[in-house]
Amino acid sequence: MGVAVFGLLFAFALLAGRPAAGRALVAAADPPPLDEVGVSDGNQELAIPLQKVTNKPDLIAKVDTLQMGDPASYKSFFDAAHKSLVDSDAKV
Repeated sequence: MGVAVFGLLFAFALLAGRPAAGRALVAAADPPPLDEVGVSDGNQELAIPLQKVTNKPDLIAKVDTLQMGDPASYKSFFDAAHKSLVDSDAKV
């Protein structure tokens, strides 16, 4: 059984090197398909739904196309990430 992580990347992440942050989430995943990764981009709660990492280059390419937002409230994004993690069979 792998682990599950969910990244919440928002507009301020652009200043911190958004592609590097998102890529690090995917790259840290252990041998596919054990680990799960999901990403929110501040526009879509589940921009990349929590999923087993079976194709790291494909997930990295998806991270690179995200359009970061800066929502008025982050609550729905945290709630969606929490629900995804709770519903996963992986360790959190």
